[in-house]
Amino acid sequence: MGIIAFGVGMLAATLIPATDAEKRAGLQLKERAGDLKERVSEPLQEMKDDLGGTVSQAAAEVKETARDAAQTTADQAKSSTQGAAGEVRQSARSA
Repeated sequence: MGIIAFGVGMLAATLIPATDAEKRAGLQLKERAGDLKERVSEPLQEMKDDLGGTVSQAAAEVKETARDAAQTTADQAKSSTQGAAGEVRQSARSA
């Protein structure tokens, strides 16, 4: 029943023409929205520019950290391989 009543209300709202007061209120709302958009757009653009630099810097730092970690891991693996190879050679010589 509630859904039917809601549907009937929506249908009635679209069929009944807007009054002058509703039209004026709509125009005032549009004007205020335009003013608000103008006042907010500049600070938002500044914030976007600031964050863009910060995000780029953070991404570069993460990339550098990942590169350093990969290099450290590769160096440790190489060192471990060389150490194991040396131990194998030494064991082979003593046997």
